[in-house]
Amino acid sequence: MSKLYTKTITTPTGKRKYIRAATKEELERKYQQAKLEIGAGVDITDATTFGEFAQLWFNTYKRPNLRENSKADCLYILNNHILPPLSAMRMRDIKPVHIRGVMSNLAGYSRSVQGKAVQILRSIFNAAVENHLIMRSPVSSALKAGGETAKEKVPLTPEQSQRLLDATAGTRVSGRGNHARRWSSKGRGHRFDVGRCRSGKWVHPRPSCENVLPWPGAGHGSAQKQSRLS
Repeated sequence: MSKLYTKTITTPTGKRKYIRAATKEELERKYQQAKLEIGAGVDITDATTFGEFAQLWFNTYKRPNLRENSKADCLYILNNHILPPLSAMRMRDIKPVHIRGVMSNLAGYSRSVQGKAVQILRSIFNAAVENHLIMRSPVSSALKAGGETAKEKVPLTPEQSQRLLDATAGTRVSGRGNHARRWSSKGRGHRFDVGRCRSGKWVHPRPSCENVLPWPGAGHGSAQKQSRLS
């Protein structure tokens, strides 16, 4: 096993932080970086994970200010696309390459989904900088959403709507509350869908996120857990 060089640094709160590196040059670089972060007010001993801070960010910055549909969209993207790779990592350990990894996994999704993911990531890490958890955000200002613009759906004609209603007459549509089979006329045709009414449009409901639950298949070893936000 190769020798590790070690230095200690004391934080303003009196805690001692051990800094280790394989070479003297790397050790000095890490030591100077730690001094810089302390000078900027960052607690270099903080071990808050992304999952923990994301929940705090959502409860503080988003939950009180967003409409229900917007909250559901935010939670959907967090729980399905952002938390799986990042949740168990410490905030201070997340680098631009990890953010690029999240966006690479979204390569096949629409520009809208990718744009929301970038917006959420940027907001979370800006809040972490503001609260002195990290010195700078790993979300580059040059990071942009890719993907294609969602294509406009062509509405059914009145005749197609009627044939569809006749064909499904007597069948049971699964759903809760106001999730039901609906059709409405607007402009040049009719639209038929199964879902929830949002400002005159019927869309598929997204799964709700009721509790903070362990994320199946944590990616950093069995001792670490990932979570779902609620």
